Amino acid sequence: MKQVLLIGIAPTLRYYITKKLQEVGIYVIYAETVIEAMNIMKQQPVMLIIIDYSFSRDALFNFFAEKQKTPTFAPIPSIVLGRKIAKVDIALLASYGVKKVISKPVRVDELLSSIGLVLGTTFPMDPTPCILETRVNEDVIFIELAQGLNRDKLELLQFRIIELIEAYKLTEAKILLILTDLNLTYADTANLEYLIDNILAVKVVSPKNLKILTLNQFIRDFFSQNPDYKMIEVVENLGQALSALLKKTEDKRAVAQTMLNADNEHNENTSNLGTRFKIDTAESLSIAVVDDDLVIRKMMTAIFSGLNAEVDLFENGEDFLNKVKNDVYDVIFLDMIMPGMSGIDVLNGAKKKGITTPFVILSSVTQRDTVIKALEKGAKRYILKPIKKEIVLRKMEEVLGASL
Repeated sequence: MKQVLLIGIAPTLRYYITKKLQEVGIYVIYAETVIEAMNIMKQQPVMLIIIDYSFSRDALFNFFAEKQKTPTFAPIPSIVLGRKIAKVDIALLASYGVKKVISKPVRVDELLSSIGLVLGTTFPMDPTPCILETRVNEDVIFIELAQGLNRDKLELLQFRIIELIEAYKLTEAKILLILTDLNLTYADTANLEYLIDNILAVKVVSPKNLKILTLNQFIRDFFSQNPDYKMIEVVENLGQALSALLKKTEDKRAVAQTMLNADNEHNENTSNLGTRFKIDTAESLSIAVVDDDLVIRKMMTAIFSGLNAEVDLFENGEDFLNKVKNDVYDVIFLDMIMPGMSGIDVLNGAKKKGITTPFVILSSVTQRDTVIKALEKGAKRYILKPIKKEIVLRKMEEVLGASL
């Protein structure tokens, strides 16, 4: 039997890879660490290794060096998943039998294609263009879907929702599905049903807690005319959607306040975030901070100083937009209230320039409506001032792992 060994792969991707490989008769073994992986290889034959570079550089290369010294292990091909691995390290990995290095966040079509080439098999893949991102603010799971309905990504979405529910310990999942840039017709009905059914297949997701934000008339008609989805509400603005989901009040200001306060206090999974960033020593993260407050700029620099990150500081929006021409950063932290150009103006300007880098908003408690506007303009996360290191790191990881 053909066997593939997965090492350190995140749950969402692991479940999906396992399912796809099992469909073509390939068995999957999973190891949490390289030490566990080496023990498994001593006991079972493996024909491919897929390893997520989410631990130290030394651990990664020690594993491959040990693998190379063992005659039965040396010929086993490998695929490495990592964010911004240095060129010199890629060359060294190739000398150890690594066939492919895939950048994170991983595109599943690229990964399955690489697996297929190594194993001499093919996986049926949907070529439909699709952008799909997920995030959690308070207890609301935000799902943003644009361009098209790709069935492979829609299938992967179900695993991602389960992962978020477990990570945030959500007993009742509230989901806001944001559908933009979708030109759907009657021919897309089956895929639209597939999307909704995959979401509702998650045990703790109820139709009454699924809201859809869209301006697309076909989508609105689809839900209004389909009795199977009569409990799903379709709305036209973010404030309305959040009010309906949070059920705290119909006042958009209070809803935003609730989200901001909860997010500032929500610290699960932060204990190991600093470690998880620090150990990715081969990754050189590029970060921009746009804030007129010198203290904030110095704090953000200090937070990222030990994480092998390059941080560029801008004290106003004009300076940022004049100097930044394309997606040169991994993440941009943006203040909302600055002299001259506001944060909203910066978001608008970045969109005109085609900058797609994710923005994380730096907001104060008095900027509730502004935060809502920023989310509507495409900002991915927000942080409530005063800034706390653990929250900044958590938001960074959420942004970098958001895409499916």
